[in-house]
Amino acid sequence: MKPPLNRVGRPAKGAPSRADHVVASAAEMFLRLGYDAVSVDAIAAAGGLSKATIYRHFTDKPALFGAVVSYLLASHVDEAGLAAALNHPPHQALTAFANISLDVMSSEGGLALFRLVIGGVQSFPELGSIFYERAMGVMIARLETYLMRADAEGVLAVPDPRLAAFQFLGLYKEALFWPHLVLGTGLPLKASRKKVIARAVEIFIASHSA
Repeated sequence: MKPPLNRVGRPAKGAPSRADHVVASAAEMFLRLGYDAVSVDAIAAAGGLSKATIYRHFTDKPALFGAVVSYLLASHVDEAGLAAALNHPPHQALTAFANISLDVMSSEGGLALFRLVIGGVQSFPELGSIFYERAMGVMIARLETYLMRADAEGVLAVPDPRLAAFQFLGLYKEALFWPHLVLGTGLPLKASRKKVIARAVEIFIASHSA
């Protein structure tokens, strides 16, 4: 069961508001039909709401899409678990982060969102920046913050935490995520997820030893 949302698409306490209902309806329609095929009129009709109600909470369709992206991220990320993982030493923290990020990206909603953005960004360039700001950029920023702290504490040597964060994701996404996105279950690499992540962590720590 998906969590209720607040007005920016994150889980909220208590009963869902009308804005939450709009975001949930829009998420289902965007993922099923694509960004271009879904109008604000259609979202209003599907949710039993008026366009005026939607525009009272979201300035336009891109703003609503941004809330949907935040909703999907929040629906698949264990915030407390991620925060706890990033309070551990590098080997444990990086292993947990890799697994959590892969769980998000490889979830049914995550894969659908990636495909939606890739399919729509040529006609709607704003989708890319919204997706980065609300999803990928959020995860990168959390890892960057951890690496900055590790560098300051002398646990790792990370002179460019932002670059290092991107590079760490690249060490396992290329083998485990991108083939899954485009090939489904027919993955060309037979190595297990555990082995790929373990090797990625090993390479990263060796390259940033203090």
